[in-house]
Amino acid sequence: MDARLVVTVLFVAAVAVNTATAQAATTAPPTTTNVTTNATTTNVTTATTVPVTSSSQIAGIPAANLITSLSTSGCGTQQLCLSQPSSCDPSTNGSCYFVSAQQQNDPIYQFGLSGNSLGYIAVTLSLDSTLGNNDTTYICANSSGSVQFFSAFLNGTTLNKTTVANTVVNGSVNGNKIQCTFNATVPTQTTKVASNMRVAVSTGSFNSSDNSLGPVTFQFNRTVANLSNPNSTVTEGTSNHAITLQHSLTQALLIIGVVLGLAVL
Repeated sequence: MDARLVVTVLFVAAVAVNTATAQAATTAPPTTTNVTTNATTTNVTTATTVPVTSSSQIAGIPAANLITSLSTSGCGTQQLCLSQPSSCDPSTNGSCYFVSAQQQNDPIYQFGLSGNSLGYIAVTLSLDSTLGNNDTTYICANSSGSVQFFSAFLNGTTLNKTTVANTVVNGSVNGNKIQCTFNATVPTQTTKVASNMRVAVSTGSFNSSDNSLGPVTFQFNRTVANLSNPNSTVTEGTSNHAITLQHSLTQALLIIGVVLGLAVL
């Protein structure tokens, strides 16, 4: 068989596998889970964000002391809460990740965020099923034992900071556990997207000398039917492993094609 024909056939097969795997990763039906955690947060003023030209020049907002630890009090009745694992209680010393949301006055929501990180913890609100498409993200960073608050747009795994005005944040750092509460304006379009409302909690590194935020590492993500409903239907988010497998399989097929092509020359 002609070497060029072998390479062409295998290349087409690789593209087909790539496309099929990508479709499977995005269309596989999610599994419904029960959300059984919630938090009590402190009243604060509303955060608003304004994009700026240079993200690196934006400093964080110092958080006031969070006197009362977040907890699971009011779960499913007063505010919506998500966690990993589902048994997470942020008031204990265990390592877990937690976020709560309670509607104050649409589109203003009060958020509580808790998790273990040496750098920062963050919550991302996505308008679609794909995380990292310029999604609104709020960050609480450990700055030498105190909390600094940032807002950003998430592109891929990169956080591009935005300015935050008129914001009061409460926060605490206990070892590597970061907790914070804040009010933020959630885009009206976000609250009305039913099956595509994605909420994700992530962590990353933070350099307090220049306020730089490292790439995000997602700890969990959920699809929420109605952010304003404390007992809303919640489903597991799509895993990123399928995408990794897709890329690896494609690369392997391409390498095999080149080797076979050279072998028949």
